[in-house]
Amino acid sequence: MKRVLICIRSFNDFDQALPIIDYIVNVSKNTVSIWSFEEKLDGCQDHLKYLNNNLGLQVENLYENLSKISKNILRLHSFLAKISSKSTKYPLLIPITILVSKTRTIFNYFFRIGYSKLFRQYSFDVIMVDTGMDSTIHGQNILLSAKEQDICSIGYAHGYSIYSNYNSVQKGKARHGKMKSLVLKLAKPTIKRSIYADYYLTAKGQVFAQFKKSHASGHYSPSELYRVREIGMPRYTYEWNKKYRENVLNNQTFSYGNDGKLNVVLFMSHPQYNVIVDNLYLLIDKLFSLSNINFVYKPHTRKGLHLINSKYLKGFDASEVSSVLLSEWADIGIVYGSSIGFQLLIDNVPLIIPTFVHSNKTIFESDGVSVVINSIGKFTELISKSKPEIENMVDKNKVNDFILSTIYGSDKGNMMKNYCSFLKI
Repeated sequence: MKRVLICIRSFNDFDQALPIIDYIVNVSKNTVSIWSFEEKLDGCQDHLKYLNNNLGLQVENLYENLSKISKNILRLHSFLAKISSKSTKYPLLIPITILVSKTRTIFNYFFRIGYSKLFRQYSFDVIMVDTGMDSTIHGQNILLSAKEQDICSIGYAHGYSIYSNYNSVQKGKARHGKMKSLVLKLAKPTIKRSIYADYYLTAKGQVFAQFKKSHASGHYSPSELYRVREIGMPRYTYEWNKKYRENVLNNQTFSYGNDGKLNVVLFMSHPQYNVIVDNLYLLIDKLFSLSNINFVYKPHTRKGLHLINSKYLKGFDASEVSSVLLSEWADIGIVYGSSIGFQLLIDNVPLIIPTFVHSNKTIFESDGVSVVINSIGKFTELISKSKPEIENMVDKNKVNDFILSTIYGSDKGNMMKNYCSFLKI
């Protein structure tokens, strides 16, 4: 029996990690520990209940497992980092940002000692972190400490990059805003992205999308890419979604609006992904004004709303509603830059891509599994159609083939087995 440690940072990571945890416990019968970097995991109440009631597990706070010295140093760094994050709004805090950057080597030293001691104490065989964690001071030191002690380390996907074009992320002022760009410049040297884990497990097409593209990738070295393995995406399998609805959400439902109207949900993306914000406002205004639909919107789970003028957000704010429940409720789903499009597809919900809202290209339109709308006028025409007409605009056989190849890696029966084989369990 192997001991597996899985690190969780946020709601997004929990969504991706939960089916992996479930498989390790129920199928491979190995021991799992779950550590969080946050005192409180907002939005994860259903996940936590499932862990406790169905798997007999609890999420432990990372800080509580460290020595007193390491704990205090870690908390000091977290405190300074939180202050630093506010310097984009409050310029007087910029010196804190510079301090955090310039003292990184010192914090690295103490973190490495703390994590190494901790891993020796628990004798983990496998350590899993999300792929975004390797760009943080904690993630880098966790993975390097694991390597020093010959512990197998795995990076699990914290999402799916759906973009098929280069430069999907805006640069400089457009991406960050003037103040944040200044802060980032002053805080150099920035954290260099590298591959620290033994393997990174992801779905089809992600070697290019997540690890090769210019800005989103962080410039991974081509010589390291052999470690990235395109296996599949456990979160979006049909099997897990059935189990998730029945056992995690306990058959909860979402309702809003009037019966007889078309249920429309807009899943918003972070504005940094080449979003044409003014066109987004026009789309929201149009959706809000239509009398034949029930309209709700869900902001991006990692927010980015500081770049959105709240006065243009009209309709029902579904921030606190599970994306799975929204997908179940929806007659159509609108996505312009989010992997939640997979959720809509596996639920047989017509996926609408408003290409006039952003300047990127996505695999959904490239693979012909969505309805592409290139203007407000075309969108109005679509909404005037009946529900059956809209449903028939997408080839269901093509969608099934797309899910099989992308999410399952064309090996539906063995995807999870193949996935966990890299954990050496």
